[in-house]
Amino acid sequence: MKILDNNSLIFYLELKRNEKHLASFPLCVDVMPISLCRRTENFKDIQLSEAAIGEENDMMQLQVFQTHGSTTTSVQSLPTIEDLAVDVSSCIPEVEEMSNETGSEIISFVSMNKIAEKKVFRNKILVKKSISLYAIHNNFQFKVSKSDKKKYVLKCIDDSCKWSFRASRLGGMEMFKIRYMRNDHTCSNNIILADHRQATNSIVGECIKYKYVSTKITYTPADIISDMMNTYGVSMSYEKAWRSKEKALELVRGDPTESYENVPKYLYVIEKTNPESITRIETYDNNKFKYLFMALGTSIQGWEYCRPIIVIDGTFLKGHYGGTLFTACTQDVKNNIFILTFGVGDLETNDSWE
Repeated sequence: MKILDNNSLIFYLELKRNEKHLASFPLCVDVMPISLCRRTENFKDIQLSEAAIGEENDMMQLQVFQTHGSTTTSVQSLPTIEDLAVDVSSCIPEVEEMSNETGSEIISFVSMNKIAEKKVFRNKILVKKSISLYAIHNNFQFKVSKSDKKKYVLKCIDDSCKWSFRASRLGGMEMFKIRYMRNDHTCSNNIILADHRQATNSIVGECIKYKYVSTKITYTPADIISDMMNTYGVSMSYEKAWRSKEKALELVRGDPTESYENVPKYLYVIEKTNPESITRIETYDNNKFKYLFMALGTSIQGWEYCRPIIVIDGTFLKGHYGGTLFTACTQDVKNNIFILTFGVGDLETNDSWE
Protein backbone atom coordinates (compact mmCIF):
# COMPACT_ATOMS: atom_id res chain seq x y z
CA MET A 1 0.00 0.00 0.00
CA LYS A 2 1.29 3.43 -0.91
CA ILE A 3 0.57 6.49 1.22
CA LEU A 4 1.00 9.49 -1.01
CA ASP A 5 -1.41 12.04 0.42
CA ASN A 6 -3.71 12.77 3.33
CA ASN A 7 -6.64 10.89 1.81
CA SER A 8 -4.66 7.67 1.47
CA LEU A 9 -3.47 8.09 5.05
CA ILE A 10 -7.05 8.40 6.31
CA PHE A 11 -8.00 5.34 4.26
CA TYR A 12 -5.15 3.36 5.81
CA LEU A 13 -6.13 4.33 9.35
CA GLU A 14 -9.75 3.30 8.77
CA LEU A 15 -8.57 0.03 7.21
CA LYS A 16 -6.29 -0.61 10.18
CA ARG A 17 -9.16 0.04 12.57
CA ASN A 18 -11.41 -2.52 10.86
CA GLU A 19 -8.70 -5.07 10.02
CA LYS A 20 -6.45 -5.19 13.07
CA HIS A 21 -4.24 -7.93 11.63
CA LEU A 22 -2.73 -5.31 9.29
CA ALA A 23 -0.64 -4.13 12.23
CA SER A 24 1.28 -7.41 12.11
CA PHE A 25 2.93 -6.43 8.83
CA PRO A 26 5.54 -3.70 8.29
CA LEU A 27 4.28 -0.51 6.68
CA CYS A 28 6.12 0.73 3.61
CA VAL A 29 5.62 4.41 2.82
CA ASP A 30 6.61 5.94 -0.50
CA VAL A 31 7.54 9.55 0.16
CA MET A 32 7.14 11.93 -2.75
CA PRO A 33 8.23 15.58 -2.81
CA ILE A 34 5.07 17.67 -2.83
CA SER A 35 5.14 21.41 -3.37
CA LEU A 36 2.27 23.09 -1.60
CA CYS A 37 1.18 25.99 -3.70
CA ARG A 38 -1.52 28.56 -2.99
CA ARG A 39 -4.89 27.00 -2.25
CA THR A 40 -8.17 28.80 -2.68
CA GLU A 41 -10.29 25.82 -1.68
CA ASN A 42 -12.34 25.79 1.50
CA PHE A 43 -11.02 23.05 3.79
CA LYS A 44 -13.64 21.06 5.62
CA ASP A 45 -13.20 19.88 9.18
CA ILE A 46 -11.49 16.53 9.37
CA GLN A 47 -10.79 15.03 12.74
CA LEU A 48 -9.55 11.57 13.59
CA SER A 49 -10.18 10.75 17.24
CA GLU A 50 -8.58 7.95 19.21
CA ALA A 51 -11.72 5.82 18.73
CA ALA A 52 -11.49 6.17 14.95
CA ILE A 53 -7.89 5.00 14.95
CA GLY A 54 -8.79 1.95 16.95
CA GLU A 55 -6.25 1.38 19.72
CA GLU A 56 -5.51 3.38 22.85
CA ASN A 57 -1.87 3.71 21.93
CA ASP A 58 -2.70 5.22 18.55
CA MET A 59 -2.46 8.78 19.89
CA MET A 60 -2.56 10.51 16.55
CA GLN A 61 -4.97 13.27 15.61
CA LEU A 62 -5.22 15.21 12.40
CA GLN A 63 -7.14 18.46 12.27
CA VAL A 64 -7.60 20.76 9.34
CA PHE A 65 -9.35 23.92 10.37
CA GLN A 66 -11.91 25.49 8.08
CA THR A 67 -11.07 28.77 6.43
CA HIS A 68 -14.02 30.86 5.38
CA GLY A 69 -13.34 32.19 1.90
CA SER A 70 -9.77 33.17 2.66
CA THR A 71 -6.65 32.23 0.73
CA THR A 72 -4.30 29.82 2.48
CA THR A 73 -0.65 30.71 1.96
CA SER A 74 1.08 29.03 4.92
CA VAL A 75 2.28 25.47 4.66
CA GLN A 76 1.95 25.11 8.46
CA SER A 77 -1.82 24.50 8.18
CA LEU A 78 -1.21 20.96 6.92
CA PRO A 79 1.42 18.48 8.18
CA THR A 80 3.86 17.19 5.63
CA ILE A 81 3.74 13.64 4.33
CA GLU A 82 7.00 12.90 6.15
CA ASP A 83 5.47 13.93 9.50
CA LEU A 84 2.39 11.82 8.91
CA ALA A 85 4.48 8.79 7.95
CA VAL A 86 6.53 9.04 11.14
CA ASP A 87 3.39 9.23 13.27
CA VAL A 88 1.79 6.24 11.55
CA SER A 89 4.95 4.12 11.75
CA SER A 90 5.17 4.75 15.50
CA CYS A 91 1.78 3.02 15.94
CA ILE A 92 3.00 -0.23 14.37
CA PRO A 93 5.19 -2.74 16.27
CA GLU A 94 8.69 -3.28 15.02
CA VAL A 95 9.14 -6.23 12.69
CA GLU A 96 11.72 -7.77 15.04
CA GLU A 97 9.34 -7.50 18.01
CA MET A 98 6.54 -9.12 16.03
CA SER A 99 8.74 -11.95 14.82
CA ASN A 100 9.95 -12.63 18.38
CA GLU A 101 6.35 -12.82 19.60
CA THR A 102 4.72 -14.77 16.79
CA GLY A 103 7.63 -16.97 15.77
CA SER A 104 8.49 -18.00 12.23
CA GLU A 105 5.14 -19.59 11.37
CA ILE A 106 1.52 -18.53 11.70
CA ILE A 107 -0.72 -21.59 11.37
CA SER A 108 -3.83 -20.91 9.29
CA PHE A 109 -5.34 -24.40 9.09
CA VAL A 110 -6.56 -27.10 11.48
CA SER A 111 -3.75 -29.48 12.43
CA MET A 112 -3.21 -31.62 15.52
CA ASN A 113 0.48 -31.96 14.60
CA LYS A 114 1.00 -28.24 15.27
CA ILE A 115 -0.07 -28.45 18.92
CA ALA A 116 3.04 -27.38 20.86
CA GLU A 117 4.21 -24.50 23.01
CA LYS A 118 4.97 -21.20 21.25
CA LYS A 119 2.95 -22.16 18.18
CA VAL A 120 0.82 -19.31 16.82
CA PHE A 121 -2.57 -19.88 15.20
CA ARG A 122 -4.47 -17.46 13.00
CA ASN A 123 -7.45 -17.34 15.37
CA LYS A 124 -9.01 -19.02 18.38
CA ILE A 125 -11.27 -21.29 16.30
CA LEU A 126 -8.22 -23.00 14.78
CA VAL A 127 -6.77 -23.56 18.24
CA LYS A 128 -10.00 -25.13 19.51
CA LYS A 129 -10.38 -27.47 16.54
CA SER A 130 -6.71 -28.45 16.54
CA ILE A 131 -6.56 -29.29 20.24
CA SER A 132 -9.81 -31.26 19.91
CA LEU A 133 -8.31 -33.35 17.11
CA TYR A 134 -5.22 -33.80 19.25
CA ALA A 135 -7.32 -35.09 22.16
CA ILE A 136 -9.23 -37.54 19.96
CA HIS A 137 -6.04 -38.85 18.37
CA ASN A 138 -4.36 -39.32 21.77
CA ASN A 139 -7.46 -40.87 23.33
CA PHE A 140 -8.16 -38.43 26.17
CA GLN A 141 -10.76 -35.79 26.98
CA PHE A 142 -10.52 -32.30 28.41
CA LYS A 143 -12.82 -29.67 29.83
CA VAL A 144 -12.69 -25.91 29.48
CA SER A 145 -11.45 -24.09 32.56
CA LYS A 146 -11.68 -20.59 31.10
CA SER A 147 -12.56 -19.30 27.67
CA ASP A 148 -13.04 -15.70 26.54
CA LYS A 149 -11.80 -13.35 23.85
CA LYS A 150 -8.29 -13.27 25.31
CA LYS A 151 -7.71 -16.68 26.91
CA TYR A 152 -8.38 -20.36 26.31
CA VAL A 153 -7.49 -22.56 29.28
CA LEU A 154 -8.09 -26.34 29.43
CA LYS A 155 -7.51 -29.16 31.86
CA CYS A 156 -8.04 -32.90 31.79
CA ILE A 157 -11.52 -34.21 32.47
CA ASP A 158 -10.03 -36.17 35.36
CA ASP A 159 -9.46 -33.67 38.18
CA SER A 160 -6.56 -35.71 39.53
CA CYS A 161 -4.70 -35.51 36.20
CA LYS A 162 -1.99 -32.86 35.79
CA TRP A 163 -2.52 -32.28 32.04
CA SER A 164 -3.20 -28.62 31.26
CA PHE A 165 -3.20 -26.29 28.29
CA ARG A 166 -3.23 -22.50 28.00
CA ALA A 167 -3.36 -20.23 24.96
CA SER A 168 -3.94 -16.49 24.76
CA ARG A 169 -4.37 -13.74 22.22
CA LEU A 170 -1.49 -11.73 20.82
CA GLY A 171 -2.10 -8.11 21.68
CA GLY A 172 -5.07 -6.63 19.84
CA MET A 173 -4.88 -9.17 17.03
CA GLU A 174 -6.99 -12.28 16.49
CA MET A 175 -3.99 -14.61 16.56
CA PHE A 176 -3.65 -17.03 19.48
CA LYS A 177 -0.39 -18.39 20.84
CA ILE A 178 0.03 -21.57 22.89
CA ARG A 179 1.70 -20.31 26.05
CA TYR A 180 1.90 -23.46 28.13
CA MET A 181 1.14 -27.16 27.77
CA ARG A 182 1.80 -29.89 30.31
CA ASN A 183 1.51 -33.00 28.19
CA ASP A 184 1.87 -35.80 30.74
CA HIS A 185 -1.27 -37.66 31.79
CA THR A 186 -1.61 -39.28 35.20
CA CYS A 187 -5.08 -40.58 34.42
CA SER A 188 -6.11 -43.79 32.69
CA ASN A 189 -6.93 -42.94 29.07
CA ASN A 190 -6.44 -46.30 27.30
CA ILE A 191 -10.16 -47.14 27.19
CA ILE A 192 -12.78 -47.05 24.46
CA LEU A 193 -14.76 -43.86 24.87
CA ALA A 194 -18.47 -44.34 24.39
CA ASP A 195 -19.07 -40.64 23.82
CA HIS A 196 -15.97 -38.48 23.41
CA ARG A 197 -16.58 -34.88 24.53
CA GLN A 198 -14.42 -33.47 21.74
CA ALA A 199 -15.86 -35.70 18.98
CA THR A 200 -18.43 -33.15 17.85
CA ASN A 201 -19.92 -33.02 14.38
CA SER A 202 -17.53 -30.30 13.23
CA ILE A 203 -14.43 -32.02 14.64
CA VAL A 204 -15.31 -35.41 13.13
CA GLY A 205 -16.04 -33.55 9.89
CA GLU A 206 -12.48 -32.18 9.99
CA CYS A 207 -11.17 -35.73 10.44
CA ILE A 208 -13.02 -37.20 7.46
CA LYS A 209 -13.31 -34.29 5.03
CA TYR A 210 -10.48 -35.63 2.84
CA LYS A 211 -12.74 -38.59 2.02
CA TYR A 212 -15.09 -36.29 0.07
CA VAL A 213 -12.55 -34.44 -2.06
CA SER A 214 -13.34 -36.77 -4.95
CA THR A 215 -16.96 -37.23 -6.01
CA LYS A 216 -16.15 -40.80 -7.11
CA ILE A 217 -15.57 -42.01 -3.55
CA THR A 218 -18.56 -43.35 -1.61
CA TYR A 219 -18.13 -42.85 2.13
CA THR A 220 -21.24 -43.66 4.12
CA PRO A 221 -22.14 -42.93 7.78
CA ALA A 222 -21.56 -46.63 8.49
CA ASP A 223 -17.99 -46.23 7.21
CA ILE A 224 -17.54 -43.20 9.47
CA ILE A 225 -18.68 -45.17 12.53
CA SER A 226 -16.29 -48.02 11.71
CA ASP A 227 -13.28 -45.77 11.04
CA MET A 228 -13.79 -43.63 14.17
CA MET A 229 -13.94 -46.78 16.30
CA ASN A 230 -10.95 -48.52 14.69
CA THR A 231 -8.76 -45.41 14.37
CA TYR A 232 -9.59 -43.37 17.47
CA GLY A 233 -11.53 -45.77 19.69
CA VAL A 234 -14.56 -43.46 19.63
CA SER A 235 -18.07 -44.86 19.45
CA MET A 236 -20.75 -42.76 17.76
CA SER A 237 -24.37 -43.13 16.68
CA TYR A 238 -25.59 -43.28 13.10
CA GLU A 239 -27.30 -39.92 13.48
CA LYS A 240 -24.09 -38.27 14.65
CA ALA A 241 -22.15 -39.89 11.81
CA TRP A 242 -24.70 -38.52 9.32
CA ARG A 243 -24.36 -34.99 10.72
CA SER A 244 -20.58 -35.33 10.60
CA LYS A 245 -20.80 -36.31 6.95
CA GLU A 246 -22.92 -33.22 6.21
CA LYS A 247 -20.36 -31.06 8.00
CA ALA A 248 -17.49 -32.60 6.05
CA LEU A 249 -19.29 -31.98 2.76
CA GLU A 250 -19.86 -28.37 3.78
CA LEU A 251 -16.16 -27.92 4.59
CA VAL A 252 -15.11 -29.33 1.22
CA ARG A 253 -17.84 -28.02 -1.11
CA GLY A 254 -19.30 -25.07 0.77
CA ASP A 255 -22.72 -24.33 2.22
CA PRO A 256 -25.54 -25.27 -0.24
CA THR A 257 -27.69 -22.36 0.96
CA GLU A 258 -24.91 -19.86 0.26
CA SER A 259 -24.41 -21.45 -3.16
CA TYR A 260 -28.03 -20.74 -4.11
CA GLU A 261 -27.64 -17.17 -2.84
CA ASN A 262 -24.77 -16.71 -5.29
CA VAL A 263 -26.80 -17.85 -8.32
CA PRO A 264 -27.92 -14.29 -9.32
CA LYS A 265 -24.31 -13.10 -9.17
CA TYR A 266 -23.21 -16.05 -11.29
CA LEU A 267 -25.85 -15.34 -13.94
CA TYR A 268 -24.87 -11.67 -14.00
CA VAL A 269 -21.22 -12.60 -14.67
CA ILE A 270 -22.33 -15.05 -17.38
CA GLU A 271 -24.18 -12.28 -19.22
CA LYS A 272 -21.24 -9.87 -18.89
CA THR A 273 -18.56 -12.31 -20.03
CA ASN A 274 -20.62 -14.11 -22.70
CA PRO A 275 -22.34 -11.60 -25.02
CA GLU A 276 -25.86 -12.46 -26.21
CA SER A 277 -26.36 -14.99 -23.40
CA ILE A 278 -29.86 -15.35 -21.98
CA THR A 279 -30.40 -16.14 -18.30
CA ARG A 280 -33.56 -16.24 -16.22
CA ILE A 281 -34.24 -17.07 -12.59
CA GLU A 282 -37.65 -17.51 -10.98
CA THR A 283 -38.36 -17.58 -7.25
CA TYR A 284 -41.30 -18.27 -4.98
CA ASP A 285 -43.14 -15.52 -3.11
CA ASN A 286 -40.76 -15.90 -0.15
CA ASN A 287 -37.77 -15.34 -2.50
CA LYS A 288 -36.69 -18.99 -2.47
CA PHE A 289 -35.23 -20.57 -5.59
CA LYS A 290 -37.70 -22.15 -8.01
CA TYR A 291 -36.47 -22.31 -11.63
CA LEU A 292 -33.35 -21.36 -13.57
CA PHE A 293 -32.71 -21.08 -17.31
CA MET A 294 -29.41 -20.38 -19.08
CA ALA A 295 -28.43 -20.29 -22.74
CA LEU A 296 -24.88 -19.21 -23.51
CA GLY A 297 -24.30 -16.79 -26.36
CA THR A 298 -21.87 -19.15 -28.07
CA SER A 299 -24.47 -21.93 -27.99
CA ILE A 300 -27.09 -19.64 -29.54
CA GLN A 301 -24.68 -18.64 -32.30
CA GLY A 302 -23.63 -22.26 -32.91
CA TRP A 303 -27.23 -23.43 -33.43
CA GLU A 304 -27.06 -22.06 -36.96
CA TYR A 305 -24.46 -24.69 -37.87
CA CYS A 306 -26.12 -27.70 -36.21
CA ARG A 307 -28.65 -30.25 -37.39
CA PRO A 308 -32.27 -29.00 -37.06
CA ILE A 309 -33.09 -31.57 -34.36
CA ILE A 310 -33.37 -30.84 -30.64
CA VAL A 311 -33.40 -33.49 -27.90
CA ILE A 312 -34.54 -32.52 -24.41
CA ASP A 313 -33.89 -34.52 -21.28
CA GLY A 314 -33.65 -34.25 -17.51
CA THR A 315 -31.59 -35.90 -14.79
CA PHE A 316 -31.75 -35.91 -11.02
CA LEU A 317 -29.49 -33.63 -8.98
CA LYS A 318 -27.96 -35.41 -5.97
CA GLY A 319 -27.12 -32.31 -3.96
CA HIS A 320 -28.52 -31.23 -0.60
CA TYR A 321 -31.76 -29.83 -2.06
CA GLY A 322 -32.19 -32.26 -4.95
CA GLY A 323 -34.02 -31.07 -8.05
CA THR A 324 -33.72 -31.79 -11.76
CA LEU A 325 -31.23 -30.61 -14.36
CA PHE A 326 -32.86 -30.01 -17.78
CA THR A 327 -30.90 -29.87 -21.03
CA ALA A 328 -31.65 -29.22 -24.66
CA CYS A 329 -29.09 -30.73 -27.06
CA THR A 330 -28.49 -31.20 -30.77
CA GLN A 331 -25.72 -32.48 -33.05
CA ASP A 332 -23.16 -30.46 -34.96
CA VAL A 333 -21.95 -31.28 -38.45
CA LYS A 334 -19.47 -33.81 -37.04
CA ASN A 335 -22.18 -35.64 -35.10
CA ASN A 336 -20.90 -34.40 -31.73
CA ILE A 337 -23.37 -33.51 -28.98
CA PHE A 338 -23.91 -29.76 -28.83
CA ILE A 339 -25.67 -28.44 -25.70
CA LEU A 340 -27.97 -25.49 -26.36
CA THR A 341 -29.51 -24.64 -22.99
CA PHE A 342 -29.53 -25.61 -19.31
CA GLY A 343 -32.33 -25.44 -16.81
CA VAL A 344 -32.87 -26.34 -13.14
CA GLY A 345 -36.24 -27.13 -11.60
CA ASP A 346 -37.88 -29.28 -8.98
CA LEU A 347 -39.45 -32.11 -11.03
CA GLU A 348 -40.00 -33.09 -14.65
CA THR A 349 -43.41 -31.42 -14.86
CA ASN A 350 -45.06 -29.25 -17.47
CA ASP A 351 -44.42 -26.13 -15.41
CA SER A 352 -40.72 -26.93 -15.17
CA TRP A 353 -40.38 -27.55 -18.90
CA GLU A 354 -42.22 -24.36 -19.72
